[in-house]
Formats: sequence, C-alpha cells, structure tokens
Amino acid sequence: MAARLPLDVLKIDRSFVQDIEHDVDDANIVATITAIAQNMGLSLIAEGVENAAQRDFLVQHGCERFQGHLYHPAMPVPDFEALLEDRQGMRSEMDSDHGGSRE
Repeated sequence: MAARLPLDVLKIDRSFVQDIEHDVDDANIVATITAIAQNMGLSLIAEGVENAAQRDFLVQHGCERFQGHLYHPAMPVPDFEALLEDRQGMRSEMDSDHGGSRE
C-alpha cells in the first residue's frame, strides 16, 4: 500500500520535534519516522527545529532538512522573496568579485 502513495517527502511534525531532547517516546517516534523515510527512499524534513540539540538529534538519525526558528523565524511570503533576492544578489556580487568562481 505505501508504495502506491504519491509521496516523495515525509515531514516530521513539530509536535514530535519539540521534546525529542527530553521525551523518549518522541525521540523514538522521530527515529522511526526517519527510518521509514530512508527505507522508502523519501526525502525528509523536520519542522519546528528551535535549537542545536534538536537539529543534532535529527542529523544523527538521517534528517538533513529543517524548518524552524533555529534558522529564521516565520515571515510573510513577500518578505521571504525579498530575502532570497537579497541573498542571490549578494551571491552574484561575490561571484563577480572572484572572477565567477566559488572556492
């Protein structure tokens, strides 16, 4: 049945992530979700990552994509788009300063 599901990404809900440092049940659930994703060849993303300990636990269990305040607080779409444009502009400037190569 799972092979017929139209999935390519599995998301770990913040309700499991928030207590993985202190709640063995949540830690076990997250470890199981990551194992399922790996066994099914799915990408994995965790939401609600707020500190390095949570991120480190997730990385240790094979999750390498995150959403949460550890990286940036939530923002309206126009603000996010502006942030991306600023970063792309900075990257273009860095490329031109270094002759187009990134090292």
